[in-house]
Amino acid sequence: MKLFEVYEDMMFAETWSKLEEILKSGLFQEEGDSKLNELLNIANLFIFEAFGMSPKQKGKYFISGSARLFKHPMLLNVLHEFDPSFELVIGDLDVVVPGKKEWNTLKQNYINTDSEFLKKVSQKTGKKPEEIKNIFLKQESNWSKGIYRPGNGEGGMGLVDTDIEAFTTWDPSRAKGAKDMSVRGQGEILKDSVNIGGYYYMNIYDVFDYKSKLNREKERQIVKFLQQYLSGDETPQRAEELFRQIGKVVGKKE
Repeated sequence: MKLFEVYEDMMFAETWSKLEEILKSGLFQEEGDSKLNELLNIANLFIFEAFGMSPKQKGKYFISGSARLFKHPMLLNVLHEFDPSFELVIGDLDVVVPGKKEWNTLKQNYINTDSEFLKKVSQKTGKKPEEIKNIFLKQESNWSKGIYRPGNGEGGMGLVDTDIEAFTTWDPSRAKGAKDMSVRGQGEILKDSVNIGGYYYMNIYDVFDYKSKLNREKERQIVKFLQQYLSGDETPQRAEELFRQIGKVVGKKE
């Protein structure tokens, strides 16, 4: 790699960090999508307690796909305007949990009918612990391969009336709207995940890369727009215009 490309990569990385700062600032006072908040509340028991981890534990998991865009309605609306594949209604919640220890905890929580977790699920669903255990055991073909579906999605356990899933590996080819499979490695995505509202999501670069097949030219344009924005006052009006410029780039067809 040429020295210029190394410098450019550093500049790109700094730019994406600046965009994260803008999105996480109090500039917009956005509460995020109510359906996403509902899914997160359900996931507190059926994902985080199930795996024996806290949402605050960086490096244990990340919420994959475009879910984090629903924390930024202004940006999402602009992206949707230029590329309808950025959908305005969240359908499900996918969480990547790569650790073997967490998956073993999941199994133990379900097969031990005296576990505190199973007692909570029993209270939530009205099903007896032994019944829930048997439902889980029937799903061995899923969880033994690192796929856990407690909800009502395809092949789900039906314990909760929504579609939430966990995987050991994030495979974008399974996700609706994926345009290119040449995304960054899962370890990098996990390391660079960002905390928004107490949960770790893919960072904004990885979301755009997954949804829109980023390339060097697109990144150069986004860097240019962000530098222009940072040279003036940081206001909601100027930020919205920045988002529109980014939306045009990200939504541009190859």
